[in-house]
Amino acid sequence: RFNIDGSRGDNKIVPLAMEKKVSGQLKFTYQLIPNLKIRLNAFGSKRENNRDSNGNYRDFKFLPDARKNKFDAGNNITAQITHALSASTFYTLNISRFYKSYEDYVFKNPVDPRYIPQDSLDQVPIYNVKNVGTILGNFNRNTTTFISKFDLTSQADRFNQVKFGFGFKRHKLFQEFMVPVPARDENGVQIKPLKWIVEPVSSQTHSRYIEYPIEFSTYIQDKIEYQDMIVNIGIRFDYFNARSQILKDPSDPNIYFPLNTKNRNLSLEKREKIWWKKTSPKHSISPRFGIAYPITDKGVIHFSYGHFFQIPSFNLLFDNPGFKVPATSGIHGIYGNPDLKPQKTVMYEIGLQQQLGTSIGIDVTGFYRDVRDWVGVSIPIETVGAGGQILSGRTYVIYQNRDYANVRGITFSLSQQVSPLFNYNLDYTFQVAENSNSRPDEEFFSRQGNSEPTRIISLADWDQRHTLNGSIRLGRNKWGISIIGRYGSGKPYTPSITHAVRLGANANLSFLKNSRRKPKDITFDLRVFKKFNLTSLRLTIQLSVFNLFDRMNEYDVYGDTGRATISSEFRRVRQAKLVNNTAEEWLAQPGRFSPPRKIYLGLQIDL
Repeated sequence: RFNIDGSRGDNKIVPLAMEKKVSGQLKFTYQLIPNLKIRLNAFGSKRENNRDSNGNYRDFKFLPDARKNKFDAGNNITAQITHALSASTFYTLNISRFYKSYEDYVFKNPVDPRYIPQDSLDQVPIYNVKNVGTILGNFNRNTTTFISKFDLTSQADRFNQVKFGFGFKRHKLFQEFMVPVPARDENGVQIKPLKWIVEPVSSQTHSRYIEYPIEFSTYIQDKIEYQDMIVNIGIRFDYFNARSQILKDPSDPNIYFPLNTKNRNLSLEKREKIWWKKTSPKHSISPRFGIAYPITDKGVIHFSYGHFFQIPSFNLLFDNPGFKVPATSGIHGIYGNPDLKPQKTVMYEIGLQQQLGTSIGIDVTGFYRDVRDWVGVSIPIETVGAGGQILSGRTYVIYQNRDYANVRGITFSLSQQVSPLFNYNLDYTFQVAENSNSRPDEEFFSRQGNSEPTRIISLADWDQRHTLNGSIRLGRNKWGISIIGRYGSGKPYTPSITHAVRLGANANLSFLKNSRRKPKDITFDLRVFKKFNLTSLRLTIQLSVFNLFDRMNEYDVYGDTGRATISSEFRRVRQAKLVNNTAEEWLAQPGRFSPPRKIYLGLQIDL
């Protein structure tokens, strides 16, 4: 209904979740000699969409041109050599290059004159959708990764199969974010008419980094088969080096605008020499052990134990670079920490596999995962003033390994090949997932809201106590029909009171974190395929229907009701003074529900 300048639009219906995607894949296999095979694989994709990352289409439903368009592209080229050295020994060598890019903006030029100040978006009464302005900021990120991997497998004797391998990854990470600001004259007065500029990278509105982290891993494993018992034992070494820098003195973090007088009197060039220290390499040795032992001719008990090493997401290491803490009071951040330690998981599993009759198989497995060095945020770091004195009112936080998580549960699976034409399987999982904080930024927002820091372990946001997955398949090699069903009990949420009357001086209006459950989640998908031969071509027609019955699962609920369909807020919206929209248009929030039914029809051609 509105153009970005606030004028009335043409009332055309436009998609608020548009997506265009093109992808392609090429495979090539060549048998150079009888025991040497070469495979080449290339994949590329390009996508454009204007979906809001938080699924909130409501605020911009009548101002769609104010939202950012998102562009991502990627390609992956892999070469693999498989060489059989003998009847019992072979190796594979993989070399690949991976590239991924992402951009988002309203206009590609960051100082495009069509940009309208972002505060214009807020100049509407409450419960009115936005009617003027644009989202500011141009974001650009790309990643290039070179990967080499070698694996050797040898059947050393009739009891031992030995595997050995190593891999190396080298990343190049680039990211830049620019928010244009109005130009000002030498007196600090905004120039009229409005003119946009991009401030230097030393400012709060412009950030940029280029990083070159590396990874290395090696392992050795022995699979021992003795009579009916199988034992897998191995060890793995992982190495990671962010090859970046962190602050030597965290109390005066902003190299461009230091507060301590002794640092302020130095030139930027001299500060660079004393400001940073290198991050330390991280490494881990991870043992792995597994055993499968038969108890009957159709039953096997299996047990496994292992340590796992997981590097934090690169955004936790490098986002918000430079520690450009403002001079204003408050808690600032969150700043990336290139010196984060990897997350360590210790996993235990024990289970039973049993065959019933000739066509039914079951598997019951109990598991426990203990996760240490879970990433959260640091306690507020105090800064100093001009004379080096502590300024407790001006602090900042960085990502830090200080949280914990654990997951425990049991899984049960059942499968049956009823006939060559028909089979089915069922998988059920009961689990409990707990942690101190579900998201790395959770503690930071709690502190900003003057809430107490987390002191207890509570249910994780993704804890889903019961899940049941099942599939039924009918078909042969040339055709097939399958239905996949999924059931999940409600995930936790934290209740809230949006409107209440306090009774008594000590009345408590807060609730325990994640102490209530959302509604259950049920989804069915349908997949159909049919293969044809057309001269030398092999054609496959594929039909996929996601959310077959178009069920509206409630993903994002209101804190006062635990539902996405009703809230005490509804009454206040209907009583409010609305200018740009009706109450029902405001309350319609598709982002709170699962995606609607999607139908894909495809054609695959094999040469």
